[in-house]
Amino acid sequence: MAIPITKDVKINPGVLSAGGTALDLNGLILTDSTYAPVGSVLSFTSDEDVGKYFGSASQEMAMASIYFSGYKGSTKQPGSLLFSKFNTDDVPAFLRSASMGDVTLAQLKLLTGTIILTVDGTQVTSTSISLSAATSFDNAATLIKTGIGTSVNVAWDSIVKAFVISSATDGQDSTITFAGGTLAPGLRLREVDGAAIRRQLL
Repeated sequence: MAIPITKDVKINPGVLSAGGTALDLNGLILTDSTYAPVGSVLSFTSDEDVGKYFGSASQEMAMASIYFSGYKGSTKQPGSLLFSKFNTDDVPAFLRSASMGDVTLAQLKLLTGTIILTVDGTQVTSTSISLSAATSFDNAATLIKTGIGTSVNVAWDSIVKAFVISSATDGQDSTITFAGGTLAPGLRLREVDGAAIRRQLL
């Protein structure tokens, strides 16, 4: 004769509440972009922020758009999208100014002064640099390079609207500091101005 289990066991159906803390959903992308730092991680919470940092036409922006759009309308949103540098070759350290996007060529031509940097462990002081003859921001970069000398290369980045001063060397010993000198504020090359330093190691 079969004996029903309910004679000895009573089952009360129910659901246990979840314990612990919910995990954030984060993605990580390794990039060879010169804008990404080595040894640290950039964190973004929207594709718009990625575009502002890497440029609206960048590959990083395209990947971020796919990543964040995949979660729109869902009940669980990603905490952030992370980017970190992956170098395939040695690259130089560089100092990138804060954005000069709101500065006109006429305003740039008014700037004059010196730039003081420590490049690869050696302090470098430029000659007096006058940008009054600059015909463009690219040409201004050439004038800045001439004033500082052969220890650096200088370029105008039209994507992020910034001057980039990079060491003429690359690899582990390639280093650069924020700038001092009377021209540094006008070119937004100080940390307080929002400039950024990237020590690019393999």
